[in-house]
Amino acid sequence: MFKFFTAAAAALTLAVLFSSNISWAAPHKYSNLKNKLIMLDSGHGGEDSGAVRHEVKESHLNLAAALELLKYLELLGAKVIMTRDSDRAVSLNERFDALETHKPDLFISLHHNDASDNFYKADNFKNYTEVYFSSLYDGGLENITSGLCFYEAFKELYKVNSVKLKPGYFKVIRSKTTPSILMEPFFMGEEGLVKLATSPAYIRHEALTYLKAINSYFNRLSETAAGEPSFTPLAGLNAETAAVFLNANACETFLQTAASLLNAADIKTVINSDNFMDGRNISRHYISKLLTIKNHFETDMLASYIEAIRSNAVSAKIHISITFNPEAPCTVSAYYRSDNGKKLSAALINNFKQIGIDIEFQPASFYVLSSTSAVTTVINLNPRRVNINDKHIVFTINSAVYNAVKTYLINK
Repeated sequence: MFKFFTAAAAALTLAVLFSSNISWAAPHKYSNLKNKLIMLDSGHGGEDSGAVRHEVKESHLNLAAALELLKYLELLGAKVIMTRDSDRAVSLNERFDALETHKPDLFISLHHNDASDNFYKADNFKNYTEVYFSSLYDGGLENITSGLCFYEAFKELYKVNSVKLKPGYFKVIRSKTTPSILMEPFFMGEEGLVKLATSPAYIRHEALTYLKAINSYFNRLSETAAGEPSFTPLAGLNAETAAVFLNANACETFLQTAASLLNAADIKTVINSDNFMDGRNISRHYISKLLTIKNHFETDMLASYIEAIRSNAVSAKIHISITFNPEAPCTVSAYYRSDNGKKLSAALINNFKQIGIDIEFQPASFYVLSSTSAVTTVINLNPRRVNINDKHIVFTINSAVYNAVKTYLINK
């Protein structure tokens, strides 16, 4: 479409658009977009509306931004594939299969965020953008560059406070052949912003912000390809798999007995550690990439990112993490939409109560739980209520974890 525009006319048209009050004006070089294959994945659709806030459906916002972005990309000579171009349902598997079939130069999944009511009621609430880049993509420079370019561009998004850059493990951005981004431009619980976002002016502004990020990505690749960061070489590393991944944070030996029992029962189990699988697993390669831009992350999340990379790298079916927060009750948490997570949690709670530890289920939606492909639970043992220094108690806790995993796998 728009074939009658010359490159110069296209650039002039976009320069005028960029001068909007809720956009930005700056010179841009667009030639590197020509003939690039870009896949736009408009999240949700049809009966799956995604978040709904103040009578606005996330699926509608996602599609509106994608359709507007499509026009600008085609205007500048890019080739665009849409996973949906109407309000219809598309499964995660269909989206991922389309990505793997077409192998675009860049894949972008467009979303808008939401959280619990309490999140918005907090006195310190400030809206922000989340940029998820594929940390499991094995392309070297591209995935890091894509994350940084979207991070920089979305600092200009109108009425949004800040941007957070995060490694992503969501299904649609887990390709190992294509740099992939999943975007959450803002949280929809802010009424004034979400209603503004339905206006043609804001839809155009958001699409142009995407365009700036995409253009910056291809420009930067063309300028800096020779300066690729040095990563751990793949030679000598393996992609060994495991059925169960156990994590006990700073106390990595805490779950050693459970791991030994599971391995003895022919359920291959690994423990997160500083010397994870003797440093030979492919996760070392992914983590070496991550550490090149660790200064862009929230420092308290780095350990969680590394935990998730290691778990995903071994393709674990079950992921159990134990924390020891003295300020929180004894709980077992699972992603609130995961039926399998709830089943595993029920088995854990039943076994803990049998050994005299009073523990409750707590649905959650935080990062590691919602993003890993494994059935994931997080257990908090409050050291004020559970004597984690008592060897007998530690053994019974390990036995409870072992029996819960076995029960879950048998009954699955």
